[in-house]
Amino acid sequence: MGKVYVVTGANKGLGFSIVKQLCELKGPDDTVYLTSRNVSFGMYAEARLKQIGLAPTFHQLDLLEITFIKAFVDLIKEKHGGIDVLVNNAAVARSRMPNIPVWNNYSGTLSLTEHLLPLMKKNGRVVNVGCRSGPRVFTRISDAHKKSFADPNLTIEGLTALMDKYVASYKAGTVKQDGYVPNTGYGMSKMAVMRLTKLQQIKFDKENAGMGVIFSTCCPGFICTDLSGLRGPVKPDDGAQVVVKLATLPADFNGMKGEFWEGHEIVEWLDKQYWKEKWTRGKAGYC
Repeated sequence: MGKVYVVTGANKGLGFSIVKQLCELKGPDDTVYLTSRNVSFGMYAEARLKQIGLAPTFHQLDLLEITFIKAFVDLIKEKHGGIDVLVNNAAVARSRMPNIPVWNNYSGTLSLTEHLLPLMKKNGRVVNVGCRSGPRVFTRISDAHKKSFADPNLTIEGLTALMDKYVASYKAGTVKQDGYVPNTGYGMSKMAVMRLTKLQQIKFDKENAGMGVIFSTCCPGFICTDLSGLRGPVKPDDGAQVVVKLATLPADFNGMKGEFWEGHEIVEWLDKQYWKEKWTRGKAGYC
């Protein structure tokens, strides 16, 4: 039986490029799922790739609706029996999707992953697309919040509780008074996704010893997509390369797991001083 790849938010931009590159690498029996919230956009993306000789499989997947997630998980279970690679790429920015709260970037990623993990095969790969906006927000929140988010004993449930507190503060209009940073909902959501990655690795390894599943998160760069208002200097195909690399790490990979990759380098993103020095518009762009 071939491998099964799933990419969220894949009808355009970075997600589209990730699917394209996975299709170029896949074997004849492999399946690459191109998923998106919008059916017409997703089917159009699928048709574009088929026109150049590639073979993705479109499936509608709205991470804000649990019924969509459960239906997709049932499909994977019945048709394939399991999954090899999950790329959590879907995200929204308030400027582009004003009716969808950006903190759903965290909750949607968490929900889909938790539902698919029981189907994860040996040596599976989970890649959560992060962003430098996450670490940048971390450098600017209060010391108390820094301590809470960086707590080595933090659990996934605890992280969700921290995000719930942020959401409550946002809805109450007290973000600044409560030690957060105004107008950084996207960065907060990405910071949470990046922190989630390590916690997922720890929890999965405890419950599934010997499975060899690797969780990773990465910054693909400030990419020229709708999400960036087409301002990013990095082409989607270039940004997709690091994501695909992590999604296809070999079975015998013996490097660090649950880490954040900036390009092809593992970075300790909770290091405040590192990001103060790094937060520049370099040749590779930023996000």
